[in-house]
Amino acid sequence: MRAKTPSFIAEFPLRTTAADEVALSKRLAAARQTYNASLGEALRRLALMRQSKDWQHACRMPKTVMDEQSGNRISNKERSSRFRKTQERFGFTRDSIQKFAEACRDACSIGDHLGSHDTRTASLRAFQAVQGYAFGVRGRPRFKPASRFHSGRRPRAMP
Repeated sequence: MRAKTPSFIAEFPLRTTAADEVALSKRLAAARQTYNASLGEALRRLALMRQSKDWQHACRMPKTVMDEQSGNRISNKERSSRFRKTQERFGFTRDSIQKFAEACRDACSIGDHLGSHDTRTASLRAFQAVQGYAFGVRGRPRFKPASRFHSGRRPRAMP
């Protein structure tokens, strides 16, 4: 969520040693792998969910209905409820994708380089990308190659 007050960003170059740069590159590689695994799982669950009869039935329902008291058109709560139940049934929720990412982290050597907060953040980014795609806000998210996943700007050598 964007802050309501004005804010400023200050960038300071890091003085890193060769060992620090190796550790950072390993952490970023682990975060990229976690992101890609979470993205693939979320896309797989979305595809299964879209094939279900419940999802297709909810898509055919009208988006709005007439309110009997005021006579205005309001959002169809039954349609929203069906979508929500289908998402929960197929595990297309933020929490289930984060649990998947944590299980992946614990199953291999990624856990040596990535903490729980970093894992949850990477999986949340992947889930939000797929969620935007699912609701037509964004295009289909892409997997990140090793050269495209970084945190901010790359460190520069200090004179």
